Amino acid sequence: MRLRIAQSIACLLGVVLVCAGLSAQPKADPEVLVAAQGSAVLVNGDIAKAEDEAVSDAKRNAVEKALGVFVKADTLGSGYQVAAETILTRSEGYISNWNKVPGSRMIEDVHGSELLSIKIEAKVKLINLITDATDIGPIYDAVERPRITVQITDEMEGSTCGTAVVRALKARGFEVVDAGQDAEVLIVGTAKTIDGPTDSSGAVKTAGAVVDARVVYADTGEVLYTAPQVQGRGASFGDSEDAKLKALRDAGDRLVRGDSQKLIPQVLALWALELQSGRVYKVIADGVSADEVGRLKNALRDMRGYVEFVGEATYADKRAAVNVRSKLTPEQFRDRISAIKLGKKPVEIRESSGRMICIKVKTK
Repeated sequence: MRLRIAQSIACLLGVVLVCAGLSAQPKADPEVLVAAQGSAVLVNGDIAKAEDEAVSDAKRNAVEKALGVFVKADTLGSGYQVAAETILTRSEGYISNWNKVPGSRMIEDVHGSELLSIKIEAKVKLINLITDATDIGPIYDAVERPRITVQITDEMEGSTCGTAVVRALKARGFEVVDAGQDAEVLIVGTAKTIDGPTDSSGAVKTAGAVVDARVVYADTGEVLYTAPQVQGRGASFGDSEDAKLKALRDAGDRLVRGDSQKLIPQVLALWALELQSGRVYKVIADGVSADEVGRLKNALRDMRGYVEFVGEATYADKRAAVNVRSKLTPEQFRDRISAIKLGKKPVEIRESSGRMICIKVKTK
């Protein structure tokens, strides 16, 4: 009897999935362009063989550089290098295309042996790389992660689907904060349920759920990634509402954990690219003189991670606004800002939200 009920539930849930349907969308496939050098010993004058080996070494080094885009160098544990070897042995599979840098091949005498070196430029597929890397503990522990707020609504009180997303993200090591608590990235979307079929006895109720979600910057609303529509399913003995709750939880969990969505690799890859090229921060300084604006720009220029100023600084009524591109994370950038001085005057952060920071010169 129990076996027949279990088979009935499985069949009914399969029908729910078909009814809910999936709206497949093309996924972003971010890549990073990396320059790397490789070398090999020249044996018996066989230049062709040495060059092939040097290129293979360069590809390995290119993937190692790409992996470095994700990780926080100051948090690498002792097991990181051993774990990274697992990734680097498969380096060829992460490179979409590559070319030799013209004129880069060199042959040098090193301690009595001839060493051939060559440089390449390679495009490394970040989604494949980070997907494999996140399955290896020491590497995933060192990966940069943005702070996230989840804003997914559904018809249940308290957003059952959103709660499941939060739980799944925390299980993967993300810091998830409530709305208004200075998140860097938002996961926003909606989830809906549909009634599923009931078995012939009327004892088993089923439901399906679909969730549409996208990942956006908290401060600008710019979309990083739109996930394919995700479906969940639930079943309950005699309780349609309970079946819907289970379907919403299942959909939320699948959004984060599902292999087809690759939500976490997408977030980590796009976030890493943003940090690599630098993010534009807006620094607003209140109560400053024209001379102090110049000192502020000098302090920003001297900060680690500085890339460039974006546009011209504005100044009116003792308020200045400066846009600066930096490779620091928002948290690191705020820490550096709080430590600067305009002349001998320290500053304090009055307000910050994502990439906007408002400061004021301390009067005492």
